[in-house]
Amino acid sequence: MSRFRFRQYCEGDGAALNTLYFAVTGRQRTMAEFEWQWLSAPAGRGEMWLIETDSSDGSPLIIGHHGLMPLFFSDGNTDLIAGKTENTMVHPGYRKKLLYPKFEKRFLEEYRSRFDILFSTFGPPAALRQRRALGYTADRRWRHIEIALSPLAMVGLLASLATATETSSFKRTLAASGLRVGARAVSGLARFRHRIGPSLREKNGGCAESSAFFASFWETARSSYPIAPRRNREDLEWRFWANPNVHTRTVFTPDASSVQGYAVITEIDRFHYRLDDIAVLPNELRAFAALINSVCDWCASQGAQVLSFMTTDDPSGPGAAVDSVELPRIETLWPLKKLRAATGQPMLRHATGRDGRNVSTDDWYVTPFVLEGRS
Repeated sequence: MSRFRFRQYCEGDGAALNTLYFAVTGRQRTMAEFEWQWLSAPAGRGEMWLIETDSSDGSPLIIGHHGLMPLFFSDGNTDLIAGKTENTMVHPGYRKKLLYPKFEKRFLEEYRSRFDILFSTFGPPAALRQRRALGYTADRRWRHIEIALSPLAMVGLLASLATATETSSFKRTLAASGLRVGARAVSGLARFRHRIGPSLREKNGGCAESSAFFASFWETARSSYPIAPRRNREDLEWRFWANPNVHTRTVFTPDASSVQGYAVITEIDRFHYRLDDIAVLPNELRAFAALINSVCDWCASQGAQVLSFMTTDDPSGPGAAVDSVELPRIETLWPLKKLRAATGQPMLRHATGRDGRNVSTDDWYVTPFVLEGRS
């Protein structure tokens, strides 16, 4: 028998995959979290390809995994099936014992007929090089946007980043503590409030008003968007509201006579909020400006000092729309500019050509909706 072999996921493999996940990442993942990510998405069960060898007693041992999370995307009024590479991993004890790239090339041959587009959000340099060799493009890059919601908002952001970073030295621990004290002091300053956008209401469970809004919003909005993750109610329910990994807050516009839109927000800490998704109807700069101003006002009213947003440099994406709005920005200011590169990793994309479709990989509407969905 071959020393290393591969197969697809079978029912009952989840526990072994979680064991491998812990060995590679050091993070515990519950079965509920595994099932949410890989078995419960609206677009169907994930593509999970396993690499096995034999353990010392001759029983099969899973030592590698390559997966694609299936997502529905919209291309105008057409639904596409997108595959997001995720949890590509080889047990540390076997990385020098097998040639992984040949496995991923074979996996691609097996699953490409299921998908219209494939993409990778992040990954180590070796994985990105491997996918570029397999036909992925690397023309679009990630970027960070930091919107100040109060004077001295940089203090609150740095305090949040320092708290989230494991500090091993006394000086770093002391600096993080000092930043948190400074952030609490800054919290007494007045927030920036614009009050020029539509009113927002926070979604609360399955209330009738929000149910009606999300039942129809994307079907009306999608024709004005470039290629983007689909945002039907079931997509949002799975990605955000039923996600066991994170707790998000969703605000939407209850007044049907004004700009329509919603935003999904995560509270990183009391001073630092993150924008995880945003969409507006109509998809025009004027409407986006009104909605993002209202979102900033809402976050400021909750006590946040800064709103972070990660997107890509696509010309029709939300980053370009944010750039067109006069908002106080701090991502290019010292010391954040020194700590973080202006542009991040490329977001790799590949059109499979399934059913003869000529799908663009150059201009998408990308928000953190496409990320793994963990905190």
